[in-house]
Amino acid sequence: MIDLYTGATSNGYRATIVLEESGLPYRLHWMDLSTGVQKQPAFLAINPQGQIPALVDEAGPGGARVALAQSVAILIYVAEKAGILLPAGGAERVATIQRTMQAATDVGTAMTGLMLTTRFAPEPMPSAASLFEARFAAQCATMDSILANSAYLAGADYSIADIALFGLVKRLEDKVAALPGLAHLKAWMATVAERPAVQRALAKPA
Repeated sequence: MIDLYTGATSNGYRATIVLEESGLPYRLHWMDLSTGVQKQPAFLAINPQGQIPALVDEAGPGGARVALAQSVAILIYVAEKAGILLPAGGAERVATIQRTMQAATDVGTAMTGLMLTTRFAPEPMPSAASLFEARFAAQCATMDSILANSAYLAGADYSIADIALFGLVKRLEDKVAALPGLAHLKAWMATVAERPAVQRALAKPA
């Protein structure tokens, strides 16, 4: 049985979505990060960094227990365990991994900077906020150009790359909606949001 420790963050939703998509049985441990539960000894024993998501699989490779953090690592682990959302080899696998990392690093860095400077900074940071607003808009434009040529981020098929990106843009849905254009990205967001597994994941108790 898999145990997932997660919460209402972009990274947390990635892990919940991929498990819902996988069909693998799992127990959900929903964590209210405002209480500091992620810094308590019981959770630090699973992830010493004190960050969600974290996954524990008592039936990992070779039957050994696996404790895993980092949302992209969880995406890859679950996809490979279930045999879905990540091609086994070839150009399709390379493209999927590239787009997954592009979402997590390029878009993710811009999104994190934007949130830190507009929502979590102890005092206003207008110059930094403007910088990250522009970076986030540019990254969204890049994603839109990719989606102009394919139904999903890594090609014709839905994959972990889409989950990696969706967790980010869903968290800043209002920012994306306010940006001009981006017809392909916005249509893709609506398509992914309609998936039953995504709806189940987003409906988890906050």
